[in-house]
Amino acid sequence: MKYQIVRGNSNEKDWVISFGDFCFNFYGLHAGFSYIMPKLYGSNVDTMKYHFILKDDDCYVGLAGVFPHRYQVFDDKLNYAGIGTVCVHPKYRNQGCMTYLLNKVNKELVKEQYDFAFLGGSETRYAHFGFYPCVEANIYEWTQHAQDRSYEFKLLQDKDIADIEQCYQLYTKRKIRCNRTLETFYNIATTWKNKIYSCYMNHNWIGYFIYSKKHQAITEIELSDISLLNVVISNFLTWLDQDTINIELPLYDEKNGILAKNAKYVSKRTVELFQILSYERVLSVLLQGQIKLRKLIDGQLTVQVEDSSPFTCIVADDQVKILKNTNIPIDIHLTKKEAHLLFLGDYPYDKLPLKIREICRDWFPLPLFISSSDQV
Repeated sequence: MKYQIVRGNSNEKDWVISFGDFCFNFYGLHAGFSYIMPKLYGSNVDTMKYHFILKDDDCYVGLAGVFPHRYQVFDDKLNYAGIGTVCVHPKYRNQGCMTYLLNKVNKELVKEQYDFAFLGGSETRYAHFGFYPCVEANIYEWTQHAQDRSYEFKLLQDKDIADIEQCYQLYTKRKIRCNRTLETFYNIATTWKNKIYSCYMNHNWIGYFIYSKKHQAITEIELSDISLLNVVISNFLTWLDQDTINIELPLYDEKNGILAKNAKYVSKRTVELFQILSYERVLSVLLQGQIKLRKLIDGQLTVQVEDSSPFTCIVADDQVKILKNTNIPIDIHLTKKEAHLLFLGDYPYDKLPLKIREICRDWFPLPLFISSSDQV
């Protein structure tokens, strides 16, 4: 038995989709990858070159996709990879095939100089490869109802071009977001069987939201006037004829302030498993973005992650500076999991050295969030 890993090509699209469907037990017209993941496997989409295929002679053994994207943070960008369709044929499981594949994926992430990567799955399976569950969202439960006939809602189809263009234009006004194009916006919005709705007031378009069946929540909501948030959600709940609806927001979203006053806070939810590939770059861009969201206290923090070179983050006069390979005494030495938890999650700050506790509590978690629609 001799394994080899090859890149997918356009001629293999049907094979790749069929293999993924089989490994994930997706059967039927409305269950397979081409249906639940139109942004990657739709009829007019070709992402085959982003797939690594593990073969035993000519037989498909395993599969993993490494899909390149950009994360917009005000005027800066981070390059990231969404890892998806990771699977191994049942016949070849428990033989090290997944390890073989993901080791190749990690080499590719380093080679292509991605700043971070993410995938969905359990920490027990993927922590060995450097992926940890740290980024969180706030979940709110909304129960208020209203019935104001001046508000209307429309479930969008791909033919609703004018509405989709307005949704896209409003989305691009977000200062922190995953980059999407107009051409891909609808397919991204409806990934994972999500539904996208337009909202109108007095027949004028005022915004949209995405409902995730997977998470049973509104996972994206954008309005031209966020002061209308309460009345829009209340009328939508009546329109759906439901008792309650959950709403998911990234921790840094300004709409948290409105929902916190008018909805029941439920919990925080871990979004995906992340691997930071360039700590210096990620902290530089996201800390600068954090400063533009709110005022941060000035200070400096020198960190070493496992056996990598230490680096120092300095925040002063609303600017971020990263110093590499300095001789500054290390403030804290972290494992990769601890680093992810500190920078992106909910670190137990009382366990930090006292001299850096206030800084860490103020600076972190960093504004990184991958919505349901952008997950792979």
